[in-house]
Parts: sequence; structure tokens; C-alpha cells
Amino acid sequence: MKKILYLVLFFAVIDAHAKITYSIGIKGGPVFGRFKNYSLEGSKKSSLGGQFSSRIGGGGGINGRIWFNKFIGIDLGVEFNMGGNIQKAQQQMPTGFRERILTHKINYITIPLVAHLGWGNDRLRVYGTAGGYYALPVHGRENYDEYINKNLVTSTSYKKDIDFDNEFTKNDIGIRFGAGIEAYVSKNKRHGVTFDATYDWGLTKVYRDVIDDLDDKTKFTNSRTNIQVGYIYRFGVDEKKTASTKTKTEKAKTEKVKEEKKAKEPKPEKVKEEKVKEESKAKEKKVKETKEKIMTE
Repeated sequence: MKKILYLVLFFAVIDAHAKITYSIGIKGGPVFGRFKNYSLEGSKKSSLGGQFSSRIGGGGGINGRIWFNKFIGIDLGVEFNMGGNIQKAQQQMPTGFRERILTHKINYITIPLVAHLGWGNDRLRVYGTAGGYYALPVHGRENYDEYINKNLVTSTSYKKDIDFDNEFTKNDIGIRFGAGIEAYVSKNKRHGVTFDATYDWGLTKVYRDVIDDLDDKTKFTNSRTNIQVGYIYRFGVDEKKTASTKTKTEKAKTEKVKEEKKAKEPKPEKVKEEKVKEESKAKEKKVKETKEKIMTE
């Protein structure tokens, strides 16, 4: 851990005079939500009366990004994420083959705060992401469907809103990590596109109470995989560098015009030669006029 901190500080020091840039963007994409289930005693439980699988939803939001130098930055945003879980259980019974599907659809407002450690330049940057998040559920729905020989049993199937006051927790706090790319596509390096892939590892319990005959050592937590593509606009681009480039371009154009003008102007040797010819012609004309005058007299 100390080596990583020393490495980060090293990058920060060698690039301490770099210009800070600020960006704001929007992003969106698919979200894969799933409950993690394990025992507080340490033994992981992959199946609790059925197999847990991901519920696919959508998500998106806005984010502000600051790069302090080429290597270190932070990201703060507000997102809307669809999370939840799908649990399936199958059982062979005397009456036939029974399948139960329990789906939790939970929509969250998520506030992530993460640090970026990356490498790149004003045009393209690749980075890793690590930090945390806080999520607040805004709506939840629980669907239970039971099938016997693939026929829906309406007497036991139901749909209801999730009770966050008594059954589910109201807050979700966890760790976020992942990686991303940002690329600026405009000439002035202000307009760009981003791609982020992150994983949210929940630390708080999803359920308040024990369910379905599970012991009180069992803990359910959230997990989400977010794949997001976005647009980003950057402030703080080095205007001096842009002005310098513009000045160089204008100077090059001026030099080119001067060279073309100079090329069109006659050379000094040619001017001198023309002058000698003109003087010679003038002398010849004067001599001729003098002779004509003498002959006339």
C-alpha cells in the first residue's frame, strides 16, 4: 500500500505545474444489478433456496470531473440507476415441475465520488477508478411468479411495492471501482466522448430482517455493474498553447506572402542590367539627334 501511495505522490510532484482542467458531462448505459449473499461468519452462500442472477436495467446521469495533472483526477456525479435482483428456484413435486421466480426492481439515485489514476494527454486519456458511492432508493417493486409445469399459478403469484420502512433498507453505501477512457474529438480539445465500466460493491444490508427461514448471520448486499458512454465538455484548456499555435500559423502565412512577393520582385542584377540598357539607348538617341541637327544646318 505504501508503494502505491509513493507512486501516486511521485506522479503528482513531477507534474505539479500542469494546468488543472475541469469537465462536465452526461452519460448513460445498461446496469446489471444483483444481490450478493453470504454469511457473516465467512462462508459464502451461492444458493439460498434458489439461484441469484442479474436484473438488467438502465442508468445515466451527469458528472463533474477535475484533472489536477496528467495522472490524478476526481469525479463527482449524480446518477439514476436501476438495480435489483432475480432469484429462481426449481423443484420436482408430485403434482409436477414447479418453478418460482422472485424479482426485485429497485431504482436508486446514486452519488459517486471517485478518484482517477490515469495516463494520457490533452487528446486521449486512459484511467483506473476507485472510490465510493451513496445510493438512495426512490422506488421499488417486488414480483413473485410461480409456475407448475410452466403454467402460471395465479393464486400464489403477486406484485407489490417494496416496503423500505420495514423490510428493505433505505440507504446503500458501497465501494466503486473500474476503468475508463476519455477522448476529445474537436480541434479545440473541448468536446469529447467517454466510456466507463464500473462495479459497485455494496456494504449495507438490503434486507432489514431475516427472510425465508434464513439465520440472522446471513447478509444480502447490492452489487451493480455499470457500462456508460457519454459526452463531456472541458474547461481550462491551455489557451496560451492555443494562442501560440495560432500565432505560429499566422506568422507562417505572413512569411509565405513575403516570399511570394519577393519572388515576384525583379532581382538587383536584372534591375542594373535594365538600367544600363536604358542609359545606352538614351546615349544612342542623343548622338543620333545631334547628327541629324548638324546635317540640317
